[in-house]
Amino acid sequence: DFEGFHSLVKAASAHMVDHPNWRDLEAREELDELDREFQQRQLQRRNSQDLFNILGVEKTEELVQVEARKNQALRRAATTNRFHEAGHTVLEQTKVVRRVRLLQQQHAKRA
Repeated sequence: DFEGFHSLVKAASAHMVDHPNWRDLEAREELDELDREFQQRQLQRRNSQDLFNILGVEKTEELVQVEARKNQALRRAATTNRFHEAGHTVLEQTKVVRRVRLLQQQHAKRA
């Protein structure tokens, strides 16, 4: 209804007048909300994948250390894989550049 819309616009305008930096406040609140959602998803993901949490069994210190070493090894492997892919891409681009230069030289000889 129009009266509800009018009161909503009036409240929003009053808020904007009372808080000149309302855009910054809203952006900060939105970032905070996104961060909370991300943290919640991460927590759910960790809890859902952890068999010990599912069974309600507490991990020993040794298991925690083993898991930390495993995660570190996985991160290293992922980094190594990215470096490998980047190197492969550079080599492929170098092959293309060499081929283009060769074609340019052949074309220049014909002309």
